[in-house]
Amino acid sequence: MTIWQSISTWFEKNASHMQHLPFPDPNASLASIEPNVHYFRLWLCELFLTQSRNWFRDCYPSVSSQVQLKFANQDGITFTRVAAPPKNQLGPGVYRNYQLTELMPFNGGTLDLQTALLALRGDSSMLNAIKVLEGFSQLVTAPLGQVLAIANQVTTGLDQMFGGTDGQVHLGFHQSYVASGGGGANPLKPGYIAVIAATDAGNPPAELSVQDDQLFRNGANLTGFDYMLFRIEGRAERDDWRLKNIAEPLDKALEALAEGDAKKADACQKAAITAALLSPDLVRADRRRVVEAINEELNVLQKQGGHGFARGQRRTLAQIVKSRARTVEAVAALPEITSAEAFA
Repeated sequence: MTIWQSISTWFEKNASHMQHLPFPDPNASLASIEPNVHYFRLWLCELFLTQSRNWFRDCYPSVSSQVQLKFANQDGITFTRVAAPPKNQLGPGVYRNYQLTELMPFNGGTLDLQTALLALRGDSSMLNAIKVLEGFSQLVTAPLGQVLAIANQVTTGLDQMFGGTDGQVHLGFHQSYVASGGGGANPLKPGYIAVIAATDAGNPPAELSVQDDQLFRNGANLTGFDYMLFRIEGRAERDDWRLKNIAEPLDKALEALAEGDAKKADACQKAAITAALLSPDLVRADRRRVVEAINEELNVLQKQGGHGFARGQRRTLAQIVKSRARTVEAVAALPEITSAEAFA
């Protein structure tokens, strides 16, 4: 049984004996996360562990998150992140605002999310093994379209570790999300999810609240139960542009212009535009915005003969998008940019 199947089965059996409660995010800028328009990212805001198990003695805790969605025109792509809580740090603040996924576009269809606090059995070397897998999972960064093979290896590695150690799901959550407007019970939208090893009778939901990314009961930090507090973040625009498949040919084009090599600059410009057009890391509007910004930047510099762009002074992709790109609102109603437009 894979880790995905194990968590799903555990959740189905234990859902009535635990709490999985949604809370609104008062700071969210989006009411919902729309397909092909918005980005999302998952955070572990808080993890609390009681002494209900002999943690770090006969079993070792590991937080696993898996997101299965449509990506790069493929259905069912799984991205896995593994996190190892620090040894001998039980209680509030074991983890605070730990990033569980990269910023990625929501491309519609069904998005399956599951997270779990795993108990992996073994000796002290188990902690090192979890740390290695944690570091490996952190290699799955943007551009995600170029690291799908690594993402698959991380998922396989967690399956093998879980199965090979007679691992158990200590606390888990599974939910499927869809775009809003279809009548589904779980539209994808920004907000918090608290997963608590308690029942409503022992931990009344009316007494719970989320403040500053922490879970409270009657105004004080919740204690006495193992729990995880997650946040689904929604964004209309990227807050990072670490897309080296676009940035690297763009930088070479800028360098070629500064050196007066128009032929090389043109080739590199086309490579950067092609990467942006095909990028699965960008939503529809951003593909247009990035292409237009790159073309405008390079065309202006070409008219200036490359002057003013000495080595080390060239602008980054993020700077170019910030200064050259049209606003998200300005292009929201426009169709997908075509190759003819991009290379005109």
